[in-house]
Amino acid sequence: MKFRFSKPRMDPQGRWAYLLVLSMLVPILASCVSTTAVSSGTRAISAPAPGGSGVDLLGIELRPTSPELLGPAVYDLPIEANTWVESEMQFLLTERREVVGNWMQRGSFYADFVRQVFREEGVPTDLYYLAMIESGYVSVARSRSGAVGIWQFMPATSRESGLRVDEAVDERVDPVRSTRAAARYLRWLHGIHGDWELAVAAYNAGTGRISRGLEKYRAVDFWDLARRGDLAAETRRYLPRLYAMTIIGQDPRRFGFEPPSVGGFSFDSLHVERSIRLDDLARATGLDPARVTELNPHLLRGTTPAGGYWVWVPAGQGQQAQRSYVAYAARLPREEATHTVRRGDTLSGLARQYRTTAERIREVNGLTGSLIRSGQPLRIPQGGGSAGNPSQRATRIEHLVQPGDTLWALARRYGTTVESIAATNGIGNRPIVPGQRLIIGR
Repeated sequence: MKFRFSKPRMDPQGRWAYLLVLSMLVPILASCVSTTAVSSGTRAISAPAPGGSGVDLLGIELRPTSPELLGPAVYDLPIEANTWVESEMQFLLTERREVVGNWMQRGSFYADFVRQVFREEGVPTDLYYLAMIESGYVSVARSRSGAVGIWQFMPATSRESGLRVDEAVDERVDPVRSTRAAARYLRWLHGIHGDWELAVAAYNAGTGRISRGLEKYRAVDFWDLARRGDLAAETRRYLPRLYAMTIIGQDPRRFGFEPPSVGGFSFDSLHVERSIRLDDLARATGLDPARVTELNPHLLRGTTPAGGYWVWVPAGQGQQAQRSYVAYAARLPREEATHTVRRGDTLSGLARQYRTTAERIREVNGLTGSLIRSGQPLRIPQGGGSAGNPSQRATRIEHLVQPGDTLWALARRYGTTVESIAATNGIGNRPIVPGQRLIIGR
C-alpha cells in the first residue's frame, strides 16, 4: 500500500513545519500496514538511480523557502533552502524513507575514511553524501548504464581517473582507490567550473554537457541552468537531492532516524610481486582468507595481477604479513609475466611497473635496443635484477599512513629512525597524513 500526500498551499515556514511532521508520521502509518517485505540481510542491493522517481521539478516554482529547512547543522557545501530542495526532501522522507535509512547505515561504515580522504584532497566533506544518492554505499553496485562501485564510475572516466579496469581487476569496486579517484575527479571538475554546484552537476551529466548549457543559455549558475536549460530530469534533480540527503544526514534525529555509529572501515597494505590467489596469500601470511577477500572485491578472479600489486589486508597486520610473504616468495621459482605493449610503453617504464630492469627485459626477449612497438608481446622476468632477491627487497617496504600514525611510532615499529624515514620520503618538517604512502627502509 502506498500513501500519497497532497501538499497544501502555505507560507515557507508553514510548509517546513508540515514537512517535518510528515517525516515523523510516515513510519508510524507504515507500521500499521501488513506487508510481506523481507529484510535484505546480506543480499546485494541495486544502485539507486540518482534521479529516481518523484515530482517533475520544472512543475515547481524555484524560489527560496524557510531557512529552518537547513536546521542547526554546519555545512561545507553552499546548501540552499529552496522549493526544489524541499520537494526532494519530502520525496526522500516519505516515498524513500526506508531506503534513506539503509543508505545512512551502510554509509556510516565508510564515513570516517571518506571524509578524511576528501579533506586531504581539498574537497568538501559534505560530498560524502554524493555516494548515497549514487550507489547507497554498495561497493559492488552496478547501474544499467554500466557505472560501477560506490562512486558509480563509468569505464572511460575511471581509467582517466587512474583506476584499473580490465578482465582481472576492476578498481571501481575498491573503496580505497575509487574514493581517492572520486575526490580528485570532483576537485578537477571544480577547477573547470569554479563552482561546487556545477561540479556536482558535471559529475552526473559530464563536464561537456554543463559547459555547453552554460554557454547556450547564458546561465549564471546551476539553478539558472536547471530552470532555463535542457538538462535531463535526472541531472536537474541531482543537486537538490544531494542537498536534501545532506540536510537529513547531518541531523538524522530531527527527521526521526536513529543516528548510526560512524566508522569501522580500516585496512593495511601488503605488496605482492607476482600473481597469487588470495586464499594462498592468506595461508602464506597467516591472515584470515575471508577478510582478505572482503577487502579486495576488485580482484575479480580472487587473484592478484602479475607485475606487482598492493593488496589490502586487515588493519595492523600489514607489517607481519609483508615479512611472511617475503619469506614465502623467496622459496618460489622465478616467474615470468607476459605483457602486450601498449601505446606509450617504454622499457624503462615497464621495468618500473614490474619491478625489474630494462636490461633483463631486453635479455629474455632478445632485443638489441630500446625500441618496442604497440601490440608486441614481451616476456617480463620477475624477481632478481638490480633490486636483488626477495629477502633483500624486504628491507624497503611501503607503509600506508593510518589515523594516529607518527614518524616516531613508525620508526619504532619498523626498526629504523625518524630521520631515515623523513629523508627517504623528503618529508622535512611537514606532518604525515592518513592515506599518505611512505617508503621505509629497514
